[in-house]
Amino acid sequence: MDNIEEAARALLDARITSVRALVAARQKLADLRTEVTAAEREDARLYQAALRDGWSVDELKKLGLGEAEKVARTRSKKGGPKRTTPAARPTTAAAPTPPSTPANPQAPSTPAPAAQAS
Repeated sequence: MDNIEEAARALLDARITSVRALVAARQKLADLRTEVTAAEREDARLYQAALRDGWSVDELKKLGLGEAEKVARTRSKKGGPKRTTPAARPTTAAAPTPPSTPANPQAPSTPAPAAQAS
């Protein structure tokens, strides 16, 4: 009996360890996304500051400093649905797809005819 409990505990501990690692990785992703958002916001702010200081869009492009991504996304919304970056992926797992086989294997595979209205 003790051996069975120890084996079960070892299996559960391994599962808990893998979930802890997954949670840590997801938290790291969330933290990095927050940092990227803040960095994009700062980049857009500094790009606008450069424009206010007299730089033109063409001059900045010649220097290798194209429009900030956030500014470019905002401008593309005015002209249509274009995006400069891919959409964010959802962080939650998708629901499992139901099996393609019927729940009752004895049931006929064709649907029953619909009742006719009188």
